[in-house]
Amino acid sequence: MKTRIRTTAAGIALTLASTLGVVAATPATAADPVGFASVTSCADPQLDPFDNWTGHTLGAYKDTNWVPQGMTYDASGDYLYVSMYHRDALEVPRVVVYKRSTSAWVKTIELSGVPKTGHTGGLTIGRGNLYVADSVGGARIYRIPIDRIRSVPAGTRKPVSYAARYTLNSLTRASYVDYDGGNLFVGDFYNNVMRRYPTSSAGSVTLTPNASYGTPTIVQGVQVTSGHFVFSRSWGRDNLSKVTTQVRSTGARSSHNTLPMMEGIVWAPSSAGSSVNRLYSVFESTSKEYADSNCRTHAIWSASSSYIL
Repeated sequence: MKTRIRTTAAGIALTLASTLGVVAATPATAADPVGFASVTSCADPQLDPFDNWTGHTLGAYKDTNWVPQGMTYDASGDYLYVSMYHRDALEVPRVVVYKRSTSAWVKTIELSGVPKTGHTGGLTIGRGNLYVADSVGGARIYRIPIDRIRSVPAGTRKPVSYAARYTLNSLTRASYVDYDGGNLFVGDFYNNVMRRYPTSSAGSVTLTPNASYGTPTIVQGVQVTSGHFVFSRSWGRDNLSKVTTQVRSTGARSSHNTLPMMEGIVWAPSSAGSSVNRLYSVFESTSKEYADSNCRTHAIWSASSSYIL
């Protein structure tokens, strides 16, 4: 079902949750989220800018122990990939594949070899590979040939192994990742830095970065264009999230408020085969681990590039 956030009669679960006394899952050592005010409900006037977004309810993994993290787009099939970790570390992290146009579940990929305690905070596709960012054992990037993902039949859940793992010693953590122009852009949530790593024609990652960028605080995801960095930023289950656009040439920034617990973002088309003109996002509040949030969603949301940029 497609809707806008302020339409209360729609079927997307944007709920006011009862307080369960659960301690916030965000780390205590992260940067102070100045300007990320709390909200009392999804109807809070501070969220009025989110009227510019539309969404579809997830076809699977609503109100489970699985927590959405990274996101990328595969034009082959018109799919959105969402990485998830299990809050209790009972299973290896996974990539859940959804149809972009409806958020219908397509299949599930178990990330064989990635630690169960990993959060798999970032996903991106480039050079014929799916790259997964994780921070268990250091700032690590896992490279999986994309054909291994695409060959998993629809309607199934299958393990897929990675082809290579890269430890990026120039970063403390690999919190998020994007691919652009032959390079991986990998960022650290805690240290407000993002570095650029060249890749070979086959997709191997050079371990020494060739550029470094200062970022805003509490960045959860990034999308890179020739002229802009677009960051998703969030902290805490009842605090506003923000999409912050940074002009690469000047560093100038502008921001839009969004729902709490925003995570991965990706540019993708509004229809299969059309120009890439919408920013899609997932939110941690999909998981029942955040059932006590004042403002939850069970949807993948998107907004036009003209609004974001």
